[in-house]
Amino acid sequence: MLNLPKVYKVFAKNFLRKTKKYRRQLGLECEFPIVTDSGEAIGYEVIRNLFKFLKKQGYTLFKDGGTSEIISASKDSYSRGRFGYASDVIGTDVGYCTVEISLAPEPDLHKLANHFNDSIAPLIAYFKNNKCRMLGYGVQPLTKPNKSLLANKGRYIFFEQDSLNRFIDSRDGVDLHVFATSAANQAHIDIYKDEAIRAV
Repeated sequence: MLNLPKVYKVFAKNFLRKTKKYRRQLGLECEFPIVTDSGEAIGYEVIRNLFKFLKKQGYTLFKDGGTSEIISASKDSYSRGRFGYASDVIGTDVGYCTVEISLAPEPDLHKLANHFNDSIAPLIAYFKNNKCRMLGYGVQPLTKPNKSLLANKGRYIFFEQDSLNRFIDSRDGVDLHVFATSAANQAHIDIYKDEAIRAV
């Protein structure tokens, strides 16, 4: 049975109290649709080779526990977040053709921007060498949602089995596959304990 007081304590202890010593930090997760020069979604082999490329760049590769597919690459960052997030992670999202970059937190926007530029430059070069492009748009421009774009990750395969067909024709897949063509960005900002209610 779920112990709610214990869950509350774990959740609450991670809120900072305002101090003069600690500065608020910022984190960033960015997702990019990857397309061929003609604008279609890339093939899965490009992503498999991306992970080989990242390993040569000093990244550690991680496999999915359910499928044994390599799904992400991690590298220690020069940043040190208060939760111990000291690594940058590059992986795929719901669709294998969406690359996600998660950066370790930084103390200000200037450092975060430099960190982002340093992290994205090798990816841009890799995709350019493979006749592909990273788009800043939030969706695949030409390729329609379909089951062949789903990343080979256990959690998405699990969700796939219960997804309906309200939007996607069953010949193409299930509704979950809409997310295989989309991308989004998230910013993470430290919130102090006394700001939590107002922030939500």
